[in-house]
Amino acid sequence: MLSDDKARSEHENRARLDQAADEIADSRKQLEDLKYMLNEKCRENCDLTNEAGRLKGLLDEKYHEAGRLREESNSKSAQVHDLREQSQALNREIEAVKVQRAEMFREITRLKELSEAKAVEHSA
Repeated sequence: MLSDDKARSEHENRARLDQAADEIADSRKQLEDLKYMLNEKCRENCDLTNEAGRLKGLLDEKYHEAGRLREESNSKSAQVHDLREQSQALNREIEAVKVQRAEMFREITRLKELSEAKAVEHSA
């Protein structure tokens, strides 16, 4: 009976030892799987970080380009403003020349009439 108890106890201990060894093996496998997943996630994180850096560079480039275009637009706007002022000044000068030409035409017409009147007086 003692040998049966001892055999049964030894059998139970071996069963528990086998079960513990299986659990250890499963745990090691899970640990290896988790390490692999961690490495994959780290690699993905590095890839995403690199892509984020690249996109940030592109965004900075676009931001600088937008600033340059804004400055260029402001410069062109100032040029347009100056050209409009010049155009208005030229239009005013043209109007003044037109008025002057009209006055000169009236003066020429008056002088022709006066000359014709004198010519008629001398012939009479």
